[in-house]
Amino acid sequence: MQANNSEWMFRHWVGDAREFHALDLASERAVWWCDVTSPAIVLGSTQRGTDVDVAAAGELDLDVVTRRSGGGAV
Repeated sequence: MQANNSEWMFRHWVGDAREFHALDLASERAVWWCDVTSPAIVLGSTQRGTDVDVAAAGELDLDVVTRRSGGGAV
């Protein structure tokens, strides 16, 4: 009998956005439920850090993080 490759794993993760985007994720089919512990501005992989006023983000207690894939900020 062949294994069912259509099964999805469920992953629950808690931490800040910087930690999450630094993870080396396994290559698997999974749904991730993330409880982010602090607010952040997440830049796309090709965005420049100069797209954000880092001083203003700091005053608002926002982390500025770059993810490894994807285009725009969220």
